[in-house]
Amino acid sequence: MLTYHSVSDEITSIVTTADVNGPAILVDSSMALMLQLILLRGVKLPNQNQSTSHHVIRWVFLRWKPADMAFASLHSAHHRLNS
Repeated sequence: MLTYHSVSDEITSIVTTADVNGPAILVDSSMALMLQLILLRGVKLPNQNQSTSHHVIRWVFLRWKPADMAFASLHSAHHRLNS
């Protein structure tokens, strides 16, 4: 198991520059990853909670495109079940 110290720079990079270094698409697994990173940073760096949340929320809204029907159908669970 890795220690937080050994991956802290990568975690910080993913969170603070999520638009470039974070997950490319908004799916359940990428949301779960970002949630785990928020929780981990909250434990290790409690004074960074607001900043971390701000970066992750920004990432969500940059990736979430509910009006784009092609995006919605391509990434929906219903689409994968019927394909």
